[in-house]
Amino acid sequence: MTLLKTTRRYVLLSATMMLTLTGLSLEVCMPSWAAQPGGVSTEGVVPSYSIDNPLNQPKDYTQYTPYNDGMTRLDLSWLELKRFIRSRGVVSPDKGKMAYSEVSFIPKFRQTFSKIFVTPIAPPPKDPVSPLPEDQYANPERKAYMSQPDVNFFSTRLDPNKSFHQRQELHKVGQYRFNDYDFKTLTVVDWSATGSRLLMRQRSGILYHGERTSDILVYDEPQGTVTIYPEIKRAIEHYWLTHSAAPPLKEQVWDIYPLGWATGSDSTVLVTAWVYEGDSQNSHKHFLGTWSYDVVAEQTRLVSLNQPGGPFRSNGQVAEVELGR
Repeated sequence: MTLLKTTRRYVLLSATMMLTLTGLSLEVCMPSWAAQPGGVSTEGVVPSYSIDNPLNQPKDYTQYTPYNDGMTRLDLSWLELKRFIRSRGVVSPDKGKMAYSEVSFIPKFRQTFSKIFVTPIAPPPKDPVSPLPEDQYANPERKAYMSQPDVNFFSTRLDPNKSFHQRQELHKVGQYRFNDYDFKTLTVVDWSATGSRLLMRQRSGILYHGERTSDILVYDEPQGTVTIYPEIKRAIEHYWLTHSAAPPLKEQVWDIYPLGWATGSDSTVLVTAWVYEGDSQNSHKHFLGTWSYDVVAEQTRLVSLNQPGGPFRSNGQVAEVELGR
């Protein structure tokens, strides 16, 4: 309310009416908006703060890209030199956790062993938003400073090298005893559709020589268990034993490669199988089919013998921080 002084009388101005005292008469002057339907004006009204306003929601300055292309492998080219490699974090579909693997090399025994971890991801912080309009900030410089993202936070929340305090070890291989040239690694393949399960690949063999075999493992978060599923390899061996005149697969060099989860599934895993002509997995290979395995029903079925691949989808993501606004 504003009090204006005139030469003879005082005039009171309010948001609802104006009272003008002139001599002995009382004149009521209604503002123009009062005659409009509804009798409510929004002019000059300060907007209210609402938690449902998109401007008040946390902003994530992270750019996500699909992780699984059906050929997920660890890059071990520098392992013997560095003696330790940590993979990138694979973010779950709900962006609430990430999984990654670690591979270590012991020069004395020429031994390779591995672990897989999962760790929760801190949610992005809420951007500081004021309920006042832009032109009512008392200090524009401070407003600009307060609205900047926390560079350190966004650069560390998705970095496996800086997220140790809450991580959980899911599985480890090769650390129970020292064996010369023993080779065992674990690789994150992908999260299931809802992120309730994590598909992993275990490779075992002898460093430099011999074949390396693969097994699939699944971490079930609701149950808190990690399970290995050798049944799928047995089913493939049995199929080709009864449908081919070739020597049994157990007498040849062959392996499976997990592709990922069937589209929209939390239970069905897709793999391809290959057999090699020689004694090495670097020799020419022949396709043995795309297969699916239901980790709940524990059933294996043949998907296709014509071409590698299948209806799988990349659920996990890898992240890059983008702080440009």
